[in-house]
Amino acid sequence: MSFENLRKVKLGNYPTPLEKMENMTKLLGKGNLYIKRDDATGPAFGGNKTRKLEYLIREAIDTGCTAVLTVGGTQTNHGRTTVGAAVKYGLKPILVLSGKDTGYLSGNLTLDAMMGADIYFVTDPKQTPQVIEDVCEKYAQQGDKVYVIPGGGSNPVGAVGYIKSIEEILKQMEEQQLKIDHLVCTVGSMGTFGGMLLGAKYYNAPF
Repeated sequence: MSFENLRKVKLGNYPTPLEKMENMTKLLGKGNLYIKRDDATGPAFGGNKTRKLEYLIREAIDTGCTAVLTVGGTQTNHGRTTVGAAVKYGLKPILVLSGKDTGYLSGNLTLDAMMGADIYFVTDPKQTPQVIEDVCEKYAQQGDKVYVIPGGGSNPVGAVGYIKSIEEILKQMEEQQLKIDHLVCTVGSMGTFGGMLLGAKYYNAPF
């Protein structure tokens, strides 16, 4: 099956703006600089995970899952966005977080709790795979089927969101009559970068 035919849920608000960074352009004097505002995607304040989660949540629903589990640090933005996406589509959100349980909520943990996430802490990262297995078994005994999303939503299914993002950028370049030579992307779990790299090749992008 072509990735073009993969189904997805609706989470983000697209197209996200492609804005010129006037001050940075003047400051550096190296040519026009633009920023793709994927911080404006939503839900739960958005970010680059939303495009991935549209495909991952769809797969969770299509495979009959009733809960979604993902991993990250205690203040993971990916986790927060995953919780928001799961809740929107009636799935139970579960987080397995690397770090100590401080006994109080702050930052993203507050938002995770407000949205109803079940949160498990792992102080030894080496134990994370076993904790995930144990947590999935616990929910299975309660009648739930858990869909596990890797850190950052970075797998072939999630990367499709950023393959498709290139099509969106190319359309904006045409509409705004922009010439873009390079696209810069920070990296963590590599899913966003990997998707964009594949998308640039697939859509024959000029950058």
